Amino acid sequence: MKSFLQILFFFLVITKICFAQWVQTGRPTEVNVHCLALYGSEILAGTESGVYSLGVPDGNSFNNGLVNGLVFTHINCLAIQDTNVFAGTEGGIFASYHRADINGICWNMVNTGLTSYCVMAMTFKGDSLFAGTSGGGVFLSSDYGTNWIPVSSGLDNMFISSFAVVGNDLFAGTGGGGIYRSTNNGTNWINADSGLGNLYINALVVEGTSLFAGTQGGIFLSENEGSNWTSVDSGLTDQDVISFAVSGTNIYGGTSQSGVFLSTNHGGSWNSVNSGLTNLCVGALQASGQNIYAGTIGGGLFRTSDNGTNWVKPANMTPIVKTLTTGGSTLFAGTFQGGAFVSNDNGNSWVPVNTGLTYGHEYVEDVYSILISDSNIIASTSGGIYLSTNFGDNWALANRDINLAALIPDGGNIIAGCNVLYQSTDDGANWSPIINWTNGMIKVFALSGSNLFAGTFGSGILLSTNNGSIWNPVNNGLPDSNIQSMAVSGTNIYAAVGDNNGIYLSTNNGSSWSSANNGLSSLNVSTFAVSDSNIFAGTIGLGGVFLSTNNGKKWTLVTPESEVNIQTVVVNDTYLFVGLASPEEMSKKSNKSVYGDSLFSSGIWRRPLSEIITTVKQGTVHQYLEYSLQQNYPNPFNPSTTISYNLPKASHVLIKVYDILGREVTTLVNEEKNAGSYSFEFNAGMFASGIYFYRIQAGSFVETKKLILLK
Repeated sequence: MKSFLQILFFFLVITKICFAQWVQTGRPTEVNVHCLALYGSEILAGTESGVYSLGVPDGNSFNNGLVNGLVFTHINCLAIQDTNVFAGTEGGIFASYHRADINGICWNMVNTGLTSYCVMAMTFKGDSLFAGTSGGGVFLSSDYGTNWIPVSSGLDNMFISSFAVVGNDLFAGTGGGGIYRSTNNGTNWINADSGLGNLYINALVVEGTSLFAGTQGGIFLSENEGSNWTSVDSGLTDQDVISFAVSGTNIYGGTSQSGVFLSTNHGGSWNSVNSGLTNLCVGALQASGQNIYAGTIGGGLFRTSDNGTNWVKPANMTPIVKTLTTGGSTLFAGTFQGGAFVSNDNGNSWVPVNTGLTYGHEYVEDVYSILISDSNIIASTSGGIYLSTNFGDNWALANRDINLAALIPDGGNIIAGCNVLYQSTDDGANWSPIINWTNGMIKVFALSGSNLFAGTFGSGILLSTNNGSIWNPVNNGLPDSNIQSMAVSGTNIYAAVGDNNGIYLSTNNGSSWSSANNGLSSLNVSTFAVSDSNIFAGTIGLGGVFLSTNNGKKWTLVTPESEVNIQTVVVNDTYLFVGLASPEEMSKKSNKSVYGDSLFSSGIWRRPLSEIITTVKQGTVHQYLEYSLQQNYPNPFNPSTTISYNLPKASHVLIKVYDILGREVTTLVNEEKNAGSYSFEFNAGMFASGIYFYRIQAGSFVETKKLILLK
């Protein structure tokens, strides 16, 4: 009994899973940092790939697992009070409350009362939280984000870029309307920009009672609460000042093209301090003790501990890999915030290929999908469709109206769909609308012969048999109208449905659908990949990548079971590649001789297909190279659940069930088994509701998992 309780305790603390065959490839870097904030002993960086954290003062590895519940990952601003963290995004405001541990941050959308959702700036003034939006003015919450009310009376410009608090006064910088001041918590605003030579305000910062404004035309200073402003930009070689930080009597200004400038005399003069700063578009600055942190657009985060004399990069920041496309050993990765990358050696090394793939002069496009069509590469991005005719060396904008679209070849044409439906008949060079699309937003396409399927958000699955001219819904049997992904293997069509319905299968061209979830421990399925008759499914939550070799009748986990956010999976002739948003758990729970001691952020992992599937002449034998015990499904359950396990070789298998006190309640398996995959049903009708543990011992392999019986 004592021995088992020790094992049980160890299980509750850390679950050991050995999937040593998974390795992380080289990593595409770097990301765009839009904002920085201090949170206890961590510095938080808001990016287009969510929130990263780094220990201060000398942390050397990033954690970007701070995305739980973060529906919109493009972070424009952060506001922190005590252990409450607020993130302003392209889709509103998210809050995490009372999380003393950085790893416990969990986001909740708090948009009640907001009528404009692109939040560009936030600040606390006492217990009042203000949010500045792009086009909607200022909103106030007096209950930590639960409710918001508009407070824009007197504002002539509703594009809010920045805030500052001086005493009892609140200042708001705008994009083109100068600076406004409120003395009554936002109830009324008045102009406070006399003497400003430029009305496009990028940033505000307070030193004592003095207020500095960074504009598109240099730096201005007010010593009288905004009543008058004077230019203080002696020494500036870049007038587009987009960020500030104050440390003691030192003021740092970040510019869009020339890095960081330092003033030690209250703005009287500025000197360039860029040694070691390899990216000179500094979108955010933050002081922490003796350290100054600089967040750059496209170069990640830098740190100086000697007033800017030298800058170092504490660690790389990897963007979220949204899509992977393979053509032989050439692999393209589309990322959120990092643009496009190419690897010609199966992912061992990556090269950014973003020339021309930019919006304006600084922002690399978010890449949603990539399609290889003969010698052309087509990228669907946040800013339209881009085309490369030289494997990504250069890109040209082909169409600005098609944003974040799914792509698929259909005969000699290419079809692109999102909230519009377009086609190209010349390998992506030109695009024309097919029909006026009035159904839900298209998330994914799938092609089976002449049958083209569109998986949507809001309208389920639609079918076209005439190259997209006419569409009909084919949703019989589907429990949800939101489709995450689709795949075709032979005459089978697979659909990932909703965020908790798992996989549905159609064998009759969509006329009817049935659940195909046996073996899945996570029903939040995000992506598919097909290799011959083998189907891989990637999940979000407690799961990983699952494989089915029998047309969806049974799924088997081929990664460590972890809390993961899998964005994409793809196969070539040699490898299965997995793009993750936050694979720290894969690192944490795996053999350190493979992964090393550091925890990885977003990136790409791979495993040889030969280690997952072995084909022999007598038929196909799926050889599982690790012992594993799968999470029972369903869980919680009443009264029956399915338990599955894998054996790499013939073994004596003993599976027992214990109650919460460690007392044995029943034996489920006690016999010799050949190598293979096994499943059986456990009926707990005779047991009381509660938490139980089931434990397998096969040779030297021992593993325990929890099951919950709810009657």
